[in-house]
Amino acid sequence: MNTAIIPNARNQAPVGSRWTFGADSKGRIFVVTERKPGGVVEYKQEGRAYFGSARLKDFLADARCIGA
Repeated sequence: MNTAIIPNARNQAPVGSRWTFGADSKGRIFVVTERKPGGVVEYKQEGRAYFGSARLKDFLADARCIGA
């Protein structure tokens, strides 16, 4: 059974999905760790202790999903 999380119109940045940012030239990958009320997304860089948060609208404007 395939349990992959695929972003769609209803769930645009699901927890566990992997993303890259357009302006990032280093090939870093970020994972969504939590969705908060009010459209806030929290994320973590894979393999590092770097955390961040952004409004979902701003996150989706610059990020590109690469899988789950």
